[in-house]
Formats: sequence, structure tokens, C-alpha cells
Amino acid sequence: MGGLKLGKHDVVQAHIDRAIKFSDYVPAVLPVIPGSFDNLGNVYAGIGVSDVATLFPLDGNDTLGDCVMCAVAHGTTVYGGLAGRKNIPAQGDVETLYTKLSGGDNGLNVSSTLDYWIKNGAFGEKPVAKAYIDPANWDHMRLAIYMFGGLMAGIQCTDAMQANFQSGTPWDGSGTVEGGHGIFLPSFAADGSVEVLTWGGVIKALPSAIALMDECWIVVSAEQMANPQKFSDLGFNAEQFLADAQAIADQY
Repeated sequence: MGGLKLGKHDVVQAHIDRAIKFSDYVPAVLPVIPGSFDNLGNVYAGIGVSDVATLFPLDGNDTLGDCVMCAVAHGTTVYGGLAGRKNIPAQGDVETLYTKLSGGDNGLNVSSTLDYWIKNGAFGEKPVAKAYIDPANWDHMRLAIYMFGGLMAGIQCTDAMQANFQSGTPWDGSGTVEGGHGIFLPSFAADGSVEVLTWGGVIKALPSAIALMDECWIVVSAEQMANPQKFSDLGFNAEQFLADAQAIADQY
């Protein structure tokens, strides 16, 4: 894909098997949530900045396969913005950590990168937990975005997606798959689409493109866990979830 790079490694099933699952902590009858939810709008309001290119820059993903690290950086900005903090990682810092973890420019595995983020922190954000969510379960994806501010995800990217991105037209899943790509999903809409932060911008992904996602991860920031009433109201056992997630995180 000329000008815009990929770099997500294949999913490691063993990582999914050992992770806690979001589905184990939600009630059988899911809570009622809005049909659409715009975390980006809340970020803009929280920090008084609404320029997407300023908040979510390209971070070298036109020359490096650092898309997974870019998604981490974008998540950092979203989580901070939802808490009223402006935190936009510098491109040099994104590239430096990427090359350190990848051993040059060799791409990254999403799950392993999240493990590093939780254990060591990065860009002024140190999440407290992660959990796996089935990318085929739209109801759970919506609920998780609503609860946690967004999702780290991986998608099998087609040759049409770059053209779609550059023209501002939604991803529709068309084209030939060229490789894995790390992205961050901050918002969802009533038509079954999600917003995708990638390549220094934001693009809409339709359900036919969401079907190409091969992994999704919840990343839990400390600020998110500071409001236990929100989780209780949704029937979510946040205390048990956090204890189980941290017990697993301590092993890696």
C-alpha cells in the first residue's frame, strides 16, 4: 500500500486463550445503551481541541509499519481526553518505542504490545488491565466502547482501504487483503459502523469491513476504573474483572 503502511502481526491464539474475556463479566441480558456513542466528541469537549490531525497524527506510519504503536498512542490521547487531559504523544517517542519493541521495523503483535503498555506504561498512560472481546460480537463491541472509551483492534486490511481513506469514503470490506493493521475504535453509530483512528485521521468502517477485524482488546485506564457506579449500573462486575485481569497481567 503505497504511502501508508501496515505492520500488525498475526493473531496468536495462545494470547487469546490465556486472556480474560469480556463476555465472562457482562450480564446475560445486556444493559440498554445508546444506539450511537461518540467518544471523540467527548474528547474534543474535554480538552478544547477538535482537529483530528492534531490529536491523532500519522506518527511515521507512512514510512514505518508502526500502526500498532500508533493505535496505542491514539488510545492514550482518547483516554486522557475523556479525563480532561490533553496528551498527544510526540512522533519521535512513538517511533522510538516502536523500533525498540519491534527490533527495527518488523511490526508488532497487538496483545504483546498491550502487555508491555500495562506493565511499563507508555506516553504518560499506564493502563491497569486488558481483556479480549470477540470482534464478531457487535453488541459486546458496542458495550465495551461505551464503557471503556474505545477498543484496540486488528483488521485484515485490503488494497481498497488506502484509497477509501484518502478519498474519505467508508471502508466497506472490498478489495484484496494485503496484511494486518492495528487501529483504535473510539465510537460507534446506529447503522452498525464504527469510527477508526488510523493513518493520521478518522474513517468510518461499515459492518462489511468490521467483519475483517481479527482481534479486539479492551484496555482499561486507571481513570475509567475510578467510577465504579457506572459499571455497577450496567451490571458489570468491575471489581472481579480488575482482580482477574491483574492476576493474569502479573504473569507476563
